[in-house]
Amino acid sequence: MTLAELQSLVETMQNLPCVISQLERVQAVLLTVEDFQSQAQTLASAWRRDSPPEELQALLERGATLPVLVPECESLEGLKEQGVWLEEVRRTLGTEGGERQEVMLDALRTLMEAGCNVPQSVSVETAMAELQELLTIAERWEEKAQICLEQ
Repeated sequence: MTLAELQSLVETMQNLPCVISQLERVQAVLLTVEDFQSQAQTLASAWRRDSPPEELQALLERGATLPVLVPECESLEGLKEQGVWLEEVRRTLGTEGGERQEVMLDALRTLMEAGCNVPQSVSVETAMAELQELLTIAERWEEKAQICLEQ
């Protein structure tokens, strides 16, 4: 059942000429869903690259237990995907405060391909631009190395 269907059901139950004993329980479910929506929207609007993923995961788990499909769950999943991908980029490029490590060209290409499947945001676009720049530079050096080897 979708949220719109639940809202329609509550409205229909309220407008019936008879008393429906489950109306209060259905209204409670609707209030729970609306509360979840509000929390999800607040989290999504305040979400940043370095936000703790535990809060997002807890909200996703709570959304999974709701008896209706809530559109905000999809956007929360997108934020989770972004966080996982951005963490992978940071780990691969060694931008987490550790030493820089060597990165193979295939790893950069794989990250770029994966980034295309992640919901877009400013952080994702910035990381994609950085990856593209590194990939372009690496490919140029690879071409130069190939030319040197052929001579």
